[in-house]
Amino acid sequence: MLTHRIARHAASQGVLLPALEPPFHVGLAGSLRIDGEIPLVLTNSARNALYASGAVLDQLLNEAGQVLTAVQLKDTRGAPPLEPLLAGEALPDGYALLLTAAGWRFIVLPAEGCLRVVNAVQGDPAPPAFALLLISRFRVGPVSSFDPLPVFRQIAGQLQLRRMLPEVSAEHEADRAFLLRYRRYLEAVRDNARQERPEVSYELVSRVPIRLAIVGERWPAAFTRPRVQIELPTYGGQSRRVDVSGLDDDQSTLIVDDADADEMILEQGVARVADPTAPLRRMLESLQALAEGHREEYLRLLDVIRRAEKLGHVSRSGAMFPRIGAPSAENRRQHEAVAMALACPDLCLVHGPPGTGKTTVICELIRQLVANGQRILLVAPTNVALDNVLERIGHERGIFALRLGHLDKVDERLVHYLVHLREASLRAQLIAGLGEALQDADPRDAVVQVQQAFRDEIEHTRGLGDLLLLNANLICATPIGIAMTPAFRTPEPIFDVMIMDEAGKATLTEFLVPATRAKRWVLVGDERQLPPYVDLDELTAITRVRVKRSEGDQDTFEAFDEERLQYLAGMLRRHFDERMHPDESRRIRVWGGLLAAVFDEDDEGVDALCRIPPHIDRWREIGRQYAETGMLPEELAGVELVAPGAFALRARLLAELLEMQEVAMTGAFEFLRSLPASRVVGLNHQYRMRPELAAFSARCVYPQGYHSAESTHALHLPIPTLEKPSIWIDTALQPLAERYEYPRDREWQGGDYHNLLEVDVVREVIEHCIAWAEQGWRIDARGRERAFEIGVVSFYFEQARRLRDALGSLLEPERGDGPSRWRLRAPRPAANGAAIEIHVSVVDRFQGQEKDVMIISGTRSNPKRLRGHVNNLNRLNVAATRARYKRIFVGDASTLVRQGDDPQARMDLLTELFRDSEHKQIWGRRLSRPSRGAQR
Repeated sequence: MLTHRIARHAASQGVLLPALEPPFHVGLAGSLRIDGEIPLVLTNSARNALYASGAVLDQLLNEAGQVLTAVQLKDTRGAPPLEPLLAGEALPDGYALLLTAAGWRFIVLPAEGCLRVVNAVQGDPAPPAFALLLISRFRVGPVSSFDPLPVFRQIAGQLQLRRMLPEVSAEHEADRAFLLRYRRYLEAVRDNARQERPEVSYELVSRVPIRLAIVGERWPAAFTRPRVQIELPTYGGQSRRVDVSGLDDDQSTLIVDDADADEMILEQGVARVADPTAPLRRMLESLQALAEGHREEYLRLLDVIRRAEKLGHVSRSGAMFPRIGAPSAENRRQHEAVAMALACPDLCLVHGPPGTGKTTVICELIRQLVANGQRILLVAPTNVALDNVLERIGHERGIFALRLGHLDKVDERLVHYLVHLREASLRAQLIAGLGEALQDADPRDAVVQVQQAFRDEIEHTRGLGDLLLLNANLICATPIGIAMTPAFRTPEPIFDVMIMDEAGKATLTEFLVPATRAKRWVLVGDERQLPPYVDLDELTAITRVRVKRSEGDQDTFEAFDEERLQYLAGMLRRHFDERMHPDESRRIRVWGGLLAAVFDEDDEGVDALCRIPPHIDRWREIGRQYAETGMLPEELAGVELVAPGAFALRARLLAELLEMQEVAMTGAFEFLRSLPASRVVGLNHQYRMRPELAAFSARCVYPQGYHSAESTHALHLPIPTLEKPSIWIDTALQPLAERYEYPRDREWQGGDYHNLLEVDVVREVIEHCIAWAEQGWRIDARGRERAFEIGVVSFYFEQARRLRDALGSLLEPERGDGPSRWRLRAPRPAANGAAIEIHVSVVDRFQGQEKDVMIISGTRSNPKRLRGHVNNLNRLNVAATRARYKRIFVGDASTLVRQGDDPQARMDLLTELFRDSEHKQIWGRRLSRPSRGAQR
C-alpha cells in the first residue's frame, strides 16, 4: 500500500515521476539499479586528485558495489529543487550528480556520451540530506550511444520519492492505525462467535415454509445476520443446513428460506449457527482490500474517509431535472443534491430529515446515471428503503433492476425483481419461445439442432442468474447481502456508483463492504434518526476483551465481574444514545455514569472527571502521562482520587471503550458528516406531514432549517373529537394503580415496560379512527384512492407486543400467518372500498415508514418520573415524524413532561412535544372523567 500511496501523493502534488523501464529498476531499500555500464570521463583536476593518491576511478566505484548519489545544483547547498529536472524535456543547466564511494566524493556533470567527473575530494564526508543507493557498473571513456538525461531524471524521481517518504509514511501509519481499530473489533466479535458457537432450543412452527419459534428469551444476533446458515437436527441423527432470511416482527420466530416437505426436521431440538463468522469475514475482507490499496479507487476511498479536509470543491449548480419538478425555493436543494452527486468524483452526502424527498433524489440520480450508461449498486440497511426506490423506478424504460434478498423480506408487489424469480421467468420465456419455434422444425437441420441444444442447456443450467447480475444496471441489496452473493463475493470496484440509503443506520465497516465494490459513493441519510443496531450481549463480550487487555493486574481485572461488564456495556450504549440530546445537563449526567462505572470514584471524583470530554486520544494520553509521571491532567488539579493506583489503567480502559463505541455504534453518515460543505447537500423542505406535526422536529432536532412545503397545509383529516393534527391524550388524572407502568418495583427500573391503561386507550382510539374511515375516507389530500393507514408504536417491545395482542381480537391479520402478525387490517373496508390497515411495531423498526394516523404509546408512568427511551432524541424524532395527517400521543404527562418546581432544562424534548399538542385529559370511554383517586 505504501508504494501506491507514494505514487498517489506525488500525483496529488503535481509531481510527474518518470516511468521505470529497462535498463532502470528499483531494488531493495529504495535503491536504483541500472543495467549495463555508465561511462565516465575525468577532467584534469579530477584526474590529478586521484593520481596523487594512487586511486583509479572505475575501480573505486565498482569495488564499492553501490554508490550513494544525489542530484544537486552546482555551488548550492541544502535540498536541490528536483521539479525542473523532472518536468523538463532537456537537462536543465546547473545540475550535477554527487557520487560518494570508498571515502571519495565526486562531482559529475552530464556530457555527450558520458558523465564528466569535474572534481574529486578524498575523505569521509557526511552523506547528503537526500540520497539513494545507485547500483551499476562504471567504466572510463565515452560511449556514443549513452544519454545522461534519463539517468539524471530517474535518480531525481527516486530522490523525490524519498523526499516525500516521511510525510507519506506518517499518513500510511495513521491509516494503518485507523483501520486497525476496526479490524480489532471485528476480529474480537469473530473470535467470540467461534469460541461460543451460538445455539438455541427451538420448536417447529411450520414446515412449509420452515418457521422456528425460540424456546427462551430471544435469538442471538448471530442467527439474524445476513445470509446466515443454521444446522437443524433431523430424524436418523443427521443435520440439515438451511438459509435464514430473518425474524418475524414478533422477534420470536425465525424465518427460514426453505421448506421441509419430507418432514425430516425434528419438531423440537437445538439449532446451531453453521458459520457465524461469514458476514464478519466479508467486512474484514473489505478492510483488507482498503489496507492493501492496490486499486486507485481504494486509495481515494481511504482518503475521503481519513482526510476529508483535503478534498476539492464540487460544483452543484446549473443543472435542472424535470422529473423532480420546476426549480423552486422548496425543491432547489433536491436539484442541487442530484447535480452534486453527478459531478462528485468520489464521495458526497445528501442529508435528508424525515419527509424531505430523499427517495425522490435517489430515483432521479439513478435515472441520470443509467442514461449515462453507468451501473449502480443501491444498498440500504432496511428493506423498506430498497422497496421504496424499486416501486418508483424499477419499471421505467432503460432501467434493468435486480433485487438480492429473501422472499419474506421484500414487498409482495416487488418480489418479481428477485434474482431467482427473474431467472425462472426468463428461463420459462426462452424455453417456451424456442419450443414453439422448434415444434414443426426438421430435427436433421443443423440450425435446428443448435437451437435444440441451446434449449436443453437453458432448461438444465443455473447460469442465467449470473448472466442477469452481470447485465443489470441497478442492483439492490443490503450492505452485507451484496457480499454474500457469489457473483459479488470478492471486493472489486465493478459498479460505477454506490448509493447507500439510510446510511445513518449502517456502521462504517458495513458501509465499506459495498463501497469496495464501487468507484464512487453517494450516502443518503440522517444522523438524527435511528443509529446502527448494537447487540448488547455482543457488546458485553467485546467489553470483556477490552477490559482484559487494558487492565495491568489480575486483581484489578477481577473487579469487573460479569454483572459489572454488562452494566458497563449498557452505560456505554446509553452514553452514545444521549450524545445528541439538547439538554446538556442530561448529557453530562450520562457521561458521569459511564465514568463512575469505569473508575469506581465517589460523586466528587466523578464530577471532577466530567470536566474532561469523551475524546479517545485525550484519555489515552492522560493514562500514559499518569503512568510515566504520576501527574494528573490540569483539569483534575487539586482532586483527590479514591483509587489513584488504578487511574492510569482505567484511563486507558476508558479510551479503549470510547474507541469501541465509535467503531461499533457510530453510523457511516455521522462519521462522514464533516465533509467539506460543497460535498454535502441538506434537504430542508418536508412534504410528508401537516406543518404542525413538523414543528417539534424543526425546533428541537433541525434548528438549522426544516420547513414545510406549501402542499402540506392541505393535509387535513376531520375525525370528530380528534380534529387537531397533534394531540396528547393524557392519563395523568387516572388512579395510580391504573396508570402506572409494569413491572412495579421500588426502583421502577425493571425493564420489559408495559402499560395496560394505555393499551386500552390506544385500542379505543383505533376503533374510533376505523369507524370514521369506514364513512369518511375516500380520496386523500393528494387526490389518490388508497388504503387508510394507521401506525401504532411504542418505545418498548413488551408494550408493542401487548398492543398487538389487544388489537388481534378487533382486527385480522393482513396476511395469513396467524395472530402473531404485526400488520393487521379492519374487517370492513374504508368508504372508498380500500382496506384499513394497521401496523404495530416498536419505534426502532419504524424508520422509513409513514402513515395517515400515528398513535404513540409513551408507556412510562411512575412516581420517580423516569422516562427512559421515550426521551431519546433519535427515537422520539422518528416517532414524531411518521404521520401524514395526525399524531396522537398517549401517555402520562405527570411523568413525561417537566412540571412544577422541577428545574427547567434548556430544551426538554417531551415538554416541547407536549406544547405542540392539543391536551386531552378526558376523552372516550376509558378516560371519560377525572378520578378522585389520581395523584400528581
